Amino acid sequence: MSQSMRLYVVYYPVMIAALVYCLVNLRMQWFSSKASLAFSLAFVGYFLATSFLFNYHPEGFDFTIFHNAGMNLIEGRNPYEFDGRMVSPLTSLLLFAGFALTDVNTSFAIWTGVNVIMALLLIPMAWWCLFGRIDTKSLIKEIAPLTAFFVLSFPILWTIGLGQLAIYEAFLLIMAFVLRDHGAQLGAGISLALATVKPQTVIPCLLDFLRRNNLTTWVGFCLSLVVLLITVRLLPHFFEAMGNEFEAMRDEMRNIATMGAPGNTNDYSFEAPFYHTIIGLNYLFYCLGFRDRTLILILSIGSTFAIGAYLLVSGRQKRWPFEAHLSMICIYALLFFYHRFYDATILAIPLTYSYVMALRSTGSQRTMHFLMFIALLPVFVIHPKAMALFVSGIPDSMPLVKRLGEAFLLPYATWSALFAMVFIWLGCRQPSRIHTEIALRKREPFRTAKTTEIAANPGKKIYSPGGMP
Repeated sequence: MSQSMRLYVVYYPVMIAALVYCLVNLRMQWFSSKASLAFSLAFVGYFLATSFLFNYHPEGFDFTIFHNAGMNLIEGRNPYEFDGRMVSPLTSLLLFAGFALTDVNTSFAIWTGVNVIMALLLIPMAWWCLFGRIDTKSLIKEIAPLTAFFVLSFPILWTIGLGQLAIYEAFLLIMAFVLRDHGAQLGAGISLALATVKPQTVIPCLLDFLRRNNLTTWVGFCLSLVVLLITVRLLPHFFEAMGNEFEAMRDEMRNIATMGAPGNTNDYSFEAPFYHTIIGLNYLFYCLGFRDRTLILILSIGSTFAIGAYLLVSGRQKRWPFEAHLSMICIYALLFFYHRFYDATILAIPLTYSYVMALRSTGSQRTMHFLMFIALLPVFVIHPKAMALFVSGIPDSMPLVKRLGEAFLLPYATWSALFAMVFIWLGCRQPSRIHTEIALRKREPFRTAKTTEIAANPGKKIYSPGGMP
């Protein structure tokens, strides 16, 4: 039995136990505060032990690509020419150069520690972003149980084991939302610029900043990008290695095209070695039976921009509470062109939103938020390779069953994200007193008699700072 298989045999039951604990707390709330905290700490302790004892692979997997890119740049070689797998943008080279300041094993050990710390902070930061200040009761009853499950989920496991950038990306994006909502718009812009290590994730999140009173954020974002690029240019041997930024971008685009070619690593077709780990609308259309790549490209671009346009208009018109709209955007970010399962760390915000709202809501709205939480779970607990093996094991003598399996089981993560968006929409069709209370909680220093009066009427649209008129 391989090391990774042994890890899953031990790891999966604990992850499911954390999920059961999280669901029991959601539906029945049996646990006292002390018991809840004890269970949460036990699961977090297991996560820490696993991250360094079982899930730690010397040199990592994807991390070696990042480390080699930094080393090539420092030594005067073009990182895009010496490794065709290097598809990260220019703004990531400063981070990769930092990785290369020490040997790959030491650097990966440090990066693993950083990833572990950021992973533990994602749910608390998402709660802070959505619901304002954190009190002791919320920390023990809402944040701790969800954190215990989240850090044991597959996206976190794979990000840490591979040395990927997904946790870092989610951390920076949530930090940008938090800073923006607390008046530090310049800091939000800097955080967004640093998050461009994964441009396919940060670009859809920029939709939330296309509203009034975010000018300073955009100024900070653009200036920080310029500073990043200038700093990269100042690295030793930059011009010797790559000539200029335009030549580097050309090399990067060439690598992206090569890696995404039919049958290669980033291809979404069944001929690719890791097709089952891809999340996106292009993969969904392929699984639905489309085989013309031009048509798939047109459909994926069209549907991606249609969803984005709807979210943009809805955000500017403030049709939904800020918390619901931000959750929608984070789910949309996962569906935006090319992503893999480890990128689901950005779902920390919608996962937190659905969990907390299911705890606090009543009636039909509680049902919709609970269904949203359930819809997101497959992304976190089902191994895509296991699903691919299950579908491939369907005999050819059952063509209809096999076809349905390819259409609805293989792209289960994409379907889960789409269903979660539908449940958010259904849950926000009627005004909610809870959303009004959240808005007033986040605006506590500015509360007036008028806002208190409005709070008594849940039909009034009082949204939190990110979506306020």
